[in-house]
Amino acid sequence: VAARVTGRAAATETAGGAVAGAAPFAAAVREMKQWIDGSDALSTDEEKDTHALTVATFEVTQGRPGAALAGLRARLAVQPTGSKPLSRELVALCRELKLEHWARAIEDELYERFPVAKVLL
Repeated sequence: VAARVTGRAAATETAGGAVAGAAPFAAAVREMKQWIDGSDALSTDEEKDTHALTVATFEVTQGRPGAALAGLRARLAVQPTGSKPLSRELVALCRELKLEHWARAIEDELYERFPVAKVLL
């Protein structure tokens, strides 16, 4: 899942920071952007989360990880309860960018919002 946003699993980074081999994906995202103005055009939170993840992946493949980070953070900011999958992707992106302190802070917030329940024996 983390490789989905970081885009590093199946592609290599070029000198300019863009990911080589991402041309079909980039073309698909550019076409999607012609049809969808932004996440406000989508109806459900799940669709909006998927859109945010897709755009974040696109930004990373274009060598703009900061834009991907900003997009994921903006999407999480408008959700009152947060999104566990979106938060995990944000943690993975922060770790990819060597922002370990941000990753730990987001994980701590994730554990507060979604506590791990263990069955007592």
